Amino acid sequence: MYNAQVFGRSSTDAASPCPYNEGPEFICIGSERSLRNRFQQAIGQVLGVALEAQGVDLHFADFACAGLQYDHVPDIVGLSITAQGTELRLVGEVMVPWVPEHSLSRVYGQTERLRHVFGQPILYMGDLQCAYGFISTYDETIFFRQAQLPSGEWHVEYSPVIYSTDVYESSGSQGHGSGPSVSMRQCMFYVATLASGQGPVNNQTPAAQWVWVLEEKLTEDVQQMTKWEIDGGAGPPFAVFKYLCHSATDSDKKTFMKIYFQIPIAGTEYQRPEVRQQQAAPPRKHRELDVLKDLK
Repeated sequence: MYNAQVFGRSSTDAASPCPYNEGPEFICIGSERSLRNRFQQAIGQVLGVALEAQGVDLHFADFACAGLQYDHVPDIVGLSITAQGTELRLVGEVMVPWVPEHSLSRVYGQTERLRHVFGQPILYMGDLQCAYGFISTYDETIFFRQAQLPSGEWHVEYSPVIYSTDVYESSGSQGHGSGPSVSMRQCMFYVATLASGQGPVNNQTPAAQWVWVLEEKLTEDVQQMTKWEIDGGAGPPFAVFKYLCHSATDSDKKTFMKIYFQIPIAGTEYQRPEVRQQQAAPPRKHRELDVLKDLK
């Protein structure tokens, strides 16, 4: 049948006068599978176009595309295309954000809980010889890099918590001496660029030996600072804790470990998380694990 209905020829404005046309999220999800799909659509697809335009050989994918035999299934991977096929460059784990125990910002300063949260993606990185990785709830993301120390030992470095609401602000725009603020997509693009040029790492450390158990806190040094002191060049406030530790696989193998925390500026401890997040120092200063002496 033929429908002879006549449609109107009026047109809408090119842009809506209200802010809703720029709203970042209008999709509801209720499972980890939906979260993975949303991550690939909002991060993988968008950054895939940008990486392709910049000539960066890295494609976001699911683990099945890697063609590897493995007992576990990472949620997100980054692959490079080589003459031999695909090579794994980046591995990621996503967790649903509505479970309180999954909040990365809540556990960031709690060593024991942090170890449990980081364990799965770091295990993937070690088993799959992948130098770069991340863990994300979509709302919050932390990036990882495994690297070899001059002593020959391997360790994992990790970033501050990057929020999905973070936006780019140039250096100094948040106050005198402040560093730039970057968005989650900018961070992911940068890590993807680094990962694309990094081949497999030859870390032969057994997974169990990556873990050190904290036995006793030996010293504590807290350097609180006010905004006035920081503007005067004193640097960000921090706390340093020195622990006696032993290997998870050999209790007789001990070491000292220093853990550095960046702490809030005096007077801002109870302000909103996004206010405190703006105080974050670069990753190399924000948190560091330093093995001081092997006590074999």
